[in-house]
Amino acid sequence: MRITTRHPKSKFGHPVILDERERVVDPLWGIDRVMDQLGLDRTAAAKLTGISERVLDHYRKGRVKPSTAFLNVLRDALEDLDQ
Repeated sequence: MRITTRHPKSKFGHPVILDERERVVDPLWGIDRVMDQLGLDRTAAAKLTGISERVLDHYRKGRVKPSTAFLNVLRDALEDLDQ
């Protein structure tokens, strides 16, 4: 999994989540997979990204589109994991 703005589906600098085959995945599914890859539960993910657990739940349930800032923090954490 990776998060990037360098993909045709990325609009106006909003990151997209890609699977291992470089396919854009639904944020509902992708956020959970990224959290798993990073070893984060919802409390740790909320703390890392600077949002409340309630907002995280809204992102994970599709009630609200994940913010660019939220996805960028997850992207940076994934990049740090690969180093």
